[in-house]
Amino acid sequence: MGKRRSIRCIWCGSLNTKKYGKIKRTEFYLKSTKQKIPRDFIVKTAREHLVGENASELNIPSICSYRVIAKRLRETTKSFISKSTIHNYLKEVSLRSRSLKDMVKDLNPHLTGFLHLDGKGIKLKGRRKWELTLFIAQDFVGLPVHQNLIEGENKLAIMNFLEVLKEEIKYPFRGIISDMSENIIYAVKEKMPEIPHQFCLTHLLRGIDRVINYQHIYNQLSKLLRRLRSLKSVFVHPYLSKKPSLLRELKEIKQRIKVLKARHKDMLKLRRYLRVYVLSNSLNKVDNRLMKLKRLRIKFKRQRKITNFLNMLIKYRDNIFCHLKYSYMPYTNIC
Repeated sequence: MGKRRSIRCIWCGSLNTKKYGKIKRTEFYLKSTKQKIPRDFIVKTAREHLVGENASELNIPSICSYRVIAKRLRETTKSFISKSTIHNYLKEVSLRSRSLKDMVKDLNPHLTGFLHLDGKGIKLKGRRKWELTLFIAQDFVGLPVHQNLIEGENKLAIMNFLEVLKEEIKYPFRGIISDMSENIIYAVKEKMPEIPHQFCLTHLLRGIDRVINYQHIYNQLSKLLRRLRSLKSVFVHPYLSKKPSLLRELKEIKQRIKVLKARHKDMLKLRRYLRVYVLSNSLNKVDNRLMKLKRLRIKFKRQRKITNFLNMLIKYRDNIFCHLKYSYMPYTNIC
């Protein structure tokens, strides 16, 4: 009889924990993978560990959900605390705290001068997602400098946002990094035409994948490739008796991969070329590849979404390759 497998407790991490109840684990089969069904179970030794003499030494992880924090506090205080209560506590503390603008002015941190601008749509009940936007400005090292809740990413609100950074916070502008939002482009050009404005490389690469719907292709292809790798690794005992059927399936998977690549051939080639274009490391290469980009615009003229994206890449060439003109400019944000 083989050695029994030990399972660490999900509460205290001990191997000596006695568990009550059953847990269904994920088991991998040749044909398919069964999904894990999580089951709650009561752990006697873990409960004693958390609410006993060492309860005050419980460490809550720095990054965890409201539910986890509430659960840990219920175990230590032996009183009912819901995740809504934790959320309300944090909201009350945040409303009493000082604004980010005042903290930056008082602490006077070392700022690089390279500002990253971005907005995050906030969904409120009864309103659409992008009606309200949390617009954030952070330094290149990741330090937040200013934030404000605005009505969408409109040009006037962004101009006022930049005015606060310039006049009140006295931010030492050396360059601005943002996505390809036209409202940000026009606001920066209007308020700070002398400051270099670079498009974030991470946002550009995401935009390419979003325009050609690469995620759908990737999901299909990765599923077939995982199956192909698993089939190539099972031609050993005890699967030798199933070798003929496995060989047929292996041949079928290879054919499906070939068909999938042929079906999306144009989109995959377009994605590869656009990535090569935005990752160009010299202005001579940019000029040469720009001609191919204009020919691609003619080829995909019936697909409006792709055509509009290609027009933006051509129109805002100087913003995409601002880091080649100004060698001190970063091409993306580290966050």
